[in-house]
Amino acid sequence: HDINVVSPHINFDEKTAPDLRPYFSDDEHMPPLGTNIFLLSCMCFLAYFCHYNAPRYYTELKNNTIPRFTTVINVSFTVTALVYFAIGIFGYYTFGANTDGYILNNYSANDDLASICRFAIAISVTFTYPLPFIGTRDGILDLFSVSDELQSSTNLNILTLAMLSAFTLLAWHFT
Repeated sequence: HDINVVSPHINFDEKTAPDLRPYFSDDEHMPPLGTNIFLLSCMCFLAYFCHYNAPRYYTELKNNTIPRFTTVINVSFTVTALVYFAIGIFGYYTFGANTDGYILNNYSANDDLASICRFAIAISVTFTYPLPFIGTRDGILDLFSVSDELQSSTNLNILTLAMLSAFTLLAWHFT
C-alpha cells in the first residue's frame, strides 16, 4: 500500500502541489535509477564546472607543487561529492518518489528556512559568476593570442565591460 506522509517538521500548505509533497510506496527503498540518472549526472558534473580555472588556482596556490595541488583538488572534490550525495539522499528520503530536481520546490513558499535557503542559493549564484566569467575572458585572450603586455588593468577592465555589456544585451534580448 502507498503512504502519503505529512511531517510535523516540514511546513506544507495548500500552495505546495501534491506531487511535491512526500510520497512513499512499500516497494520504494532506494531512489529509482531510470532516465533521471542523466539529470543526476549533469548536476554532479556541474558541481565541478570551474575546471578551466585550474591553471589560475595552481598559480595562486601557496607552495604550488603538483603533489600539493593534487591533494587540494582530491580533498575538494571528495568533500563536494559527499555533500552533493548527502543532500540527494536526504532529499529523497524526505520526499520519496515526489522529490523534485530542485529540492527547495518541495517545500512550501511559506517555509522560512526554505526561503532562507533560496536566498542563499541566489547569493551563491550571483557571487560565483566571476569564476566562469574570468575563465571565459582568459579563454578569449588566449584564443586571440593577446600578449601579456597588452593585458594591462585598463585593457582588462575595458574587455570585461564589453563582455558584460554583450552578455547582458544577449540575456535581455532572449528572455
